[in-house]
Amino acid sequence: MGEILRWRLLLFQVSKDSVRDHEAFWDENEQVLTYEDTELRMDQIPTLLESEYRDCRRLLYEDLMFGTKDVSFMHAWALKDGANIDTVGWNFTQHRDNELLLRGTCKTLLAAIERSDQLCRLFLTDTRNPVNGYTWRENAVASYEATVQELLKRLCVLIHVSGGQPVRESEFLAMTWRNTQRRRSVTICHERVMIHVRYHKGQQQTGRYKENVRFLAHSVGELLLDYIVYVMPLRQILLRQQTPKALLSPFLWEKDGKVGIDGQLSRCLEDASIRARIPRLHGSSWRQITVATVKTKFASHIGVSEANVDDQDAEEIEEDIRIMTRQRNHKTQTVNRAYVDQTGASFGNVWDGLIRTALRASTLWQDFWGVETILKPKKRGHVEGKSRLTKRVAMGVYRLREPWLGDALLEAEARDAWTRSGLLDSNRDKIILYVRKRDEAKELADLLECGSYTARSGTTIEKGEEVAKWLALTDKPYLVATSAFAEGFDYPHVRLVINVNERESIVLFAQESGRAGKDHEKAYSLVLLHPLGSLWKMM
Repeated sequence: MGEILRWRLLLFQVSKDSVRDHEAFWDENEQVLTYEDTELRMDQIPTLLESEYRDCRRLLYEDLMFGTKDVSFMHAWALKDGANIDTVGWNFTQHRDNELLLRGTCKTLLAAIERSDQLCRLFLTDTRNPVNGYTWRENAVASYEATVQELLKRLCVLIHVSGGQPVRESEFLAMTWRNTQRRRSVTICHERVMIHVRYHKGQQQTGRYKENVRFLAHSVGELLLDYIVYVMPLRQILLRQQTPKALLSPFLWEKDGKVGIDGQLSRCLEDASIRARIPRLHGSSWRQITVATVKTKFASHIGVSEANVDDQDAEEIEEDIRIMTRQRNHKTQTVNRAYVDQTGASFGNVWDGLIRTALRASTLWQDFWGVETILKPKKRGHVEGKSRLTKRVAMGVYRLREPWLGDALLEAEARDAWTRSGLLDSNRDKIILYVRKRDEAKELADLLECGSYTARSGTTIEKGEEVAKWLALTDKPYLVATSAFAEGFDYPHVRLVINVNERESIVLFAQESGRAGKDHEKAYSLVLLHPLGSLWKMM
């Protein structure tokens, strides 16, 4: 035993001093990175992400959710989470503040099957038994579960690549979506989906874990939320068809209730590379590539202090913070735990400073690859095709067989100009249009094909549902309202308030305009006047 321990100590020392023979290196322009036999251009990672995101949306919304249109898609900024709740089986879907938004979502896909004769024939079979009636077809259930696994293969690549620098495969595959004896890995924090995993190095002597926190891009996080909210309940129903009283596994990347095996993430990354037609990546090569990318693309622009090896809580980065740290008489660990009372807070060793640092790091990583831009959900249907053709006509590369109307071209170009301006984040920002009369609200809402809020919009519950539906939509950010609109409404991301015709009271105007910019970011208030009558009739 003594000989084994001596060899162990020797290997520890050698591993710290040794340098690997294979090192990733850049070309002269720092646009192509080569590691062993893999030559990767920087523009190929966005191609990989876009390819996997497109497949994820198709598998989730068209196949697993049956193309259902009348659903409220999930957004992290609209949901609440209780980070300190450690009840076994708990996650954000059980938070009381989410009750209105999530009401009935657990049976949405089941109801879609019941409404569709085609889906009923596909999923159900008549047992010709007056007691049991219908039962699930085993082949349809197996096909549905196989589609789930295809989605998870692509979603894990999206999260692994776009969330930030890669975590270890074993910890990634052990990610949980609801509480077990330990708290879940998927949490909503800072209006983003946060992933928190821990790993324990085999060489470590202290028994302390390394905390890894990543924040997902909005589009990727919304895919994960929709999967948990809509698909998981149907999977639970199908599972109990085979095993009564069974529960879905709490692990996100499970198959048949078992956690993914070593090498699974690497295989998913290789398959994704083949689909995207880029050089084949696997777990170890991607780790080397990310290290080289951070050293070259970030290290020269971001000042990073030398961390104190003996103090795991050393997180000071900026010079001002370092100066204030020297002035105090206690360690960072004491501040994070004793003074801020973080010992019993969420995730044990994960304090607010680490979470905010991780948010900053994930944001930098996603900005570098342009994740939020390339993964922005595309509008579906005729409008999307019309807009795309408009751009091609404007560029002189396509000509329609039918006469093209100038006003349609102008409309599409105006829409593109608004998108390019960057004034509105379609994932969260909203617009309120105030009018004076109820009939005007209805007329304008019909014209814009959006919701409206007046004193006659229904009961308090119906009004609340209308507002929740508006907040959940990303393709139509506007709501037409009168002065009756939600006096206690405090959604922070109202970016623009438009008053159609002037207000009779400056106080009412101030109250309505004050609904914009509560998130302390730049917001706008606009008054539209026309001396000849109804403004939108003149447009």
